[in-house]
Amino acid sequence: LVPVGQPTITVTVNDYDGHSASAGFSVEVLDTNPPVFNTVPGVISATPTDSGGAAVEFSISAEDANGVSEPVTIACVDQEGNGVASGDLFPIATTTVTCTATDQRGNSSATGFQITISAAIVWLDPVDTGSPYSASIGPNLGLRWGYGSAGNLLDSSGYLERPRNGKGTSPLVAYYLGSGTTCEGSDQGIVDLDAGKSSLRYSGGEWLLNWQTGQSRLDTDGNGSADSDLLPGCYRLEIPRVGGATDARLFVLN
Repeated sequence: LVPVGQPTITVTVNDYDGHSASAGFSVEVLDTNPPVFNTVPGVISATPTDSGGAAVEFSISAEDANGVSEPVTIACVDQEGNGVASGDLFPIATTTVTCTATDQRGNSSATGFQITISAAIVWLDPVDTGSPYSASIGPNLGLRWGYGSAGNLLDSSGYLERPRNGKGTSPLVAYYLGSGTTCEGSDQGIVDLDAGKSSLRYSGGEWLLNWQTGQSRLDTDGNGSADSDLLPGCYRLEIPRVGGATDARLFVLN
């Protein structure tokens, strides 16, 4: 078995009179096998420790595919190409990490995993009981929520795209699901929240929506324009976060 590299092989010949002669030559054995990963994290989920995200530790290892005890170098980057390592602070989002292992002869292989830092929404008023919240249509419905945990809200000022000039309700969207209280079925209309001068604002870790239910209008024709007052029944309020996640809450208005 000839090892990887360029070993010199010496050949010696002997005759019957005891004379001998030697000659040598080199054999180049190429290593083209990429390293093999032994340990790769699965999907890592964590809650933020502050508004910047959370420090996450992970373990990843690889070895030379030929079974030699030569070191393998591992380098990891995020989806933007920035270098990351175990223990780094990861933002409140889903980060795709790609790690490349390289052996001493330049062979490389890559693998990846995801780190998701997500802060749970915390409803302050009305408190979330897991069931649709019942309220009356008109004059308004005051809603308060934050992110993190009860009693320990994070600075979530950058979680939502706030309305320009502090006016309006963008990016919130409300859908009418139909009459009744079961809140089942597909969307039957979209609410024009701004028709009733509803407002969304942020203060001290809390998001506050003043939903003017008595003045908001409902588009039931699907033509993009509100054409009727709110109808009794079930509504779903969707709250899209920056980065793609969406929180939702069901309300039964009567």
